Amino acid sequence: MVARTSISRIAQAGILSLLLITTASHADTWYDVTGQGRGQREFTVDNGACALVAQNAENQQQALVNGQNANGCTGKALLCGLLGGLQGLSVANARNQASAACLNSKGWSTDKPEPQTPASPPPAPIPAPNIPAAFKTKVGIDLPVGWEPAKLTDQLKAGHYLLYAKMPSIDAGLLLSAARQDSKADMLELSKKRRASLEAALDDARHSEIETIQVNGMSAWRYEVFGKQKNERATGLDLAYIVTLIDAGTEMAEIKVFSNIESFTAHRVDLTNIASSLNFTNSNLSELNAAIKEPPPPSEQTTALLAIAAKAKALEQALCNRPDYAMLYVKSSCHTNDITFTQLSDSTKITAEQRTLLLTWGAERDVLTKQLVDQLKSEGGAKGKALADLTSAEDVEYRKLRVAFIKGDITWGELNQQRLALTKKVVDEARSIAKRPAPTESPATVSPPQKSASDRLRDLQALYKDGVITKKDYETKKKEILDEM
Repeated sequence: MVARTSISRIAQAGILSLLLITTASHADTWYDVTGQGRGQREFTVDNGACALVAQNAENQQQALVNGQNANGCTGKALLCGLLGGLQGLSVANARNQASAACLNSKGWSTDKPEPQTPASPPPAPIPAPNIPAAFKTKVGIDLPVGWEPAKLTDQLKAGHYLLYAKMPSIDAGLLLSAARQDSKADMLELSKKRRASLEAALDDARHSEIETIQVNGMSAWRYEVFGKQKNERATGLDLAYIVTLIDAGTEMAEIKVFSNIESFTAHRVDLTNIASSLNFTNSNLSELNAAIKEPPPPSEQTTALLAIAAKAKALEQALCNRPDYAMLYVKSSCHTNDITFTQLSDSTKITAEQRTLLLTWGAERDVLTKQLVDQLKSEGGAKGKALADLTSAEDVEYRKLRVAFIKGDITWGELNQQRLALTKKVVDEARSIAKRPAPTESPATVSPPQKSASDRLRDLQALYKDGVITKKDYETKKKEILDEM
């Protein structure tokens, strides 16, 4: 039951939500079609779990040979499966396709070869696998003012994203991808599949209808998806996605623009119009990606704050893992992120046994909070001091809430509701602190000359005559000035 703060993380949250796709499992039997006699001639690969399953292996050594046969393929299946859903495929299909292409290239096939008699001539060398030439898109984008390209991670590249860009001033990001269209696809059905995949990556997801529109003279399909960052229903960011699929004839492009719900509301028109910045005549994506600047290393203050946060999180988690407090966590989760709807609607009040336990837990929690505040002040620099003040203020409010609950003034459900409200307030203020620019050294200021004792006495007498201070205040301050002489 410890309120936690965090730094603004919209770009990370938007991408992480896209990566959280449900997995599935599927197995095929693979046969050696090279005629090279590579030991056991068949085995299975469970593509869904990316784990090799030996089929009819005579011993452990043969199972190892099977593993070597699929070396490099299962890992590729895992990587492609995580992001396959964004291309309109299920995760299982994405993994299966990635694994199959890899195994085909190594001379394995799911088509069982016809049995050969000894008189049969040796099989002819199999041709090179039919791997299509690398797709080269024509899509380009004129990034609006304020947007800057950012580094594509390996996972994003595996998901066929060609560009990732951010607009830090409004906490927004965009992802651009493109694909060949060898035959006319049903773009409406594809949009529905991709919308469903995106919803599956969010909590409390909801969507708009799919609009058929024109973008720069080309047919396009657009929809919006809203939800919370996965597994952070209580305090996670409310995310908004605007997705536009454009049919450019021989290829299609998809642009996902995402932001927190506040930025979406304030900048909806601008975020929606980014799709109009696309063209299919002048691909400049290579130049944009080449111009990405490596982020500067974290400052000493940031490094110190991260270390403080990591230590506090470890101590907090140890308290949450204590089995002797399990009775409390059933009624009110240790972390506000984990509070359930059942806990929010709990109409019961604290029992005598729970009260005794909560008093003990509260004493331990208060010690951890004081340690965090002291460390933020001593090691966290200017931002650390601001966060320490915020933590102290939150602690005062939380103690008041705890006292009201222990006295029986509120129910468990009301406690949980107020915990959520307090945590959200603290998280929002912490994000504001994190965005503040680091303080710069200002020129040394010259202190004004101190007034003489006689001038100070005259000023004091004037204040007394004007009725600003009492006679007692006058006499006390007068004595202090005379003692300094």
